[in-house]
Amino acid sequence: MLSQVASCHSLEDVSGATQGVEQEMKNARAAARALTGQRAGLLAEARAAEEAALAARQRVPELEAEKRAAAAARVPPFPLCMHL
Repeated sequence: MLSQVASCHSLEDVSGATQGVEQEMKNARAAARALTGQRAGLLAEARAAEEAALAARQRVPELEAEKRAAAAARVPPFPLCMHL
């Protein structure tokens, strides 16, 4: 669009080209704001995922202990050694 402004031969041409450049700038600013909003949303989502992963990692030892306790509490249905 800037090349159109440079190649204008009349005041009307310059005015129209200037308005076109201003509109492009307005559109670019709006797109930048939208991208900023998307970036903020993605950062918040990433933080939430990191927190969830950390909470899950912190529960692993507790779950392993519960698993061991449950395995130890199980009574086999038949004695492993039968002495006659």
